[in-house]
Amino acid sequence: MAGWNFNSSGAPTFGGIQTAINGNNPVGAVWLLLSGEHYHWRLIHGYDTEGGNYVGYKDPDGGQYNTSTNYVSWTSISDKINTVYMSR
Repeated sequence: MAGWNFNSSGAPTFGGIQTAINGNNPVGAVWLLLSGEHYHWRLIHGYDTEGGNYVGYKDPDGGQYNTSTNYVSWTSISDKINTVYMSR
């Protein structure tokens, strides 16, 4: 893992998500207590700032036909996730 940096946050910011995505570093995010789940990982790989701040994610447990990106308001999840990503 030489040359890689480990970035994690228990209090992520939208700006931090933007920086990671703009650097081609998808963000692993664990959702805490969302929809009755205690812990569930998703991959944040995009964002949108039109009409608010939104993050785009893929859910690996979304089923065989879950190929779309889901967008969610940053304010609705910012206090319910922890994040991690690798960068060079």
